[in-house]
Amino acid sequence: KRVGLVTNQSGVNSRGESIINILANDKTTSLVALYAPEHGLDGTARAGEHLESYLHPQLGIPVYSLYGSTRMPTEEMLRDIDVLLFDVQDIGARTYTYMSTLNYCMVAAEKYGKPVIVLDRPNPLGGVIVEGPVLEEPYKTFVGVDTLPMAHGMTAGELAYFFNRNIGAELFVVPMEGYKRTMVFQDTGLEWISTSPNIPDL
Repeated sequence: KRVGLVTNQSGVNSRGESIINILANDKTTSLVALYAPEHGLDGTARAGEHLESYLHPQLGIPVYSLYGSTRMPTEEMLRDIDVLLFDVQDIGARTYTYMSTLNYCMVAAEKYGKPVIVLDRPNPLGGVIVEGPVLEEPYKTFVGVDTLPMAHGMTAGELAYFFNRNIGAELFVVPMEGYKRTMVFQDTGLEWISTSPNIPDL
């Protein structure tokens, strides 16, 4: 299939290999577009800094910014793909925008008839602590995309299922192996990669 990949520097496997490189080198599939959330594909742009789309210098494929003039993929951005793949590490807080990007991607994928595959990732705070004020429906924004508490306790895949109750996208979640709800990130054995400039370490 022709794959559109939503990712950043956190999209690596357990050996630290970039999902971009893995897909680009996989002869059984075709990576045709990349989509970058806030902070860009390399995660170094400042918080709130708007980014432009560009052509990937090595792969020659478009890198569509989802934190620039648009935050939701347009029909044109999705036209050449068969499936939208999402692989970004979250931090477990409602205001972190990567999961808002997932929500917006699911809305666009449903609108334009594209299936969404979410590669599940652990919630660094674990799946037991759920606390803080719950966002109310009238106040949804990009830093509060759904009626979630401040610490939501869900993995990326669980959030996708939660979002989908209102979206109805064709959604597939690739589950993690060996993950338990009681785990915080230090229990996973995985190496933490800075998810954004203000989250350099655990």
